[in-house]
Amino acid sequence: MRRRMVVWLGLFLVSIPAAAAGEGPGEAPAEVRDGAALADRSVEIQMTELESGRWLRGTVSGLAAGEEEKLKVLVYVLTDKWYVHPEAVATPGLGFAEIDATGRWEIRSVWRGHQATRLALLVVARAAWAPPTLEPGEIRPEDSLRSRLAPLALSVLEAPAGI
Repeated sequence: MRRRMVVWLGLFLVSIPAAAAGEGPGEAPAEVRDGAALADRSVEIQMTELESGRWLRGTVSGLAAGEEEKLKVLVYVLTDKWYVHPEAVATPGLGFAEIDATGRWEIRSVWRGHQATRLALLVVARAAWAPPTLEPGEIRPEDSLRSRLAPLALSVLEAPAGI
């Protein structure tokens, strides 16, 4: 009995800060909301190059000097669900792309033999956690990305061959 009480109390205390911070189910974490407030101007992201099985490159524009250090690029591909591309890990160049001072970014690309239908590029707060998968939105597939990750910029395009 004593053991259960300690475990329960520990879980209760851990869950209080999250609830107090307003992080209910389906709500973006505080660090994502804070990152979304970084700029009041139009931030844009685009893909500039893809070499299937090697890398994906692009640019982010509209950031103030030094702002790129607080942000990162996430890439999702849509097949039956949205999947982090290429890997769901917290490793620069693999799970997300860093943005350099000129706005350029690069991430590894992996061909898994299943052509994606859409590619989503997101600029989010550096501390944001990327769910490995997300169900597509009911009306527009990208709505689930927008609501869960609160991106500063989002670009959704037809997936190029080889991704």
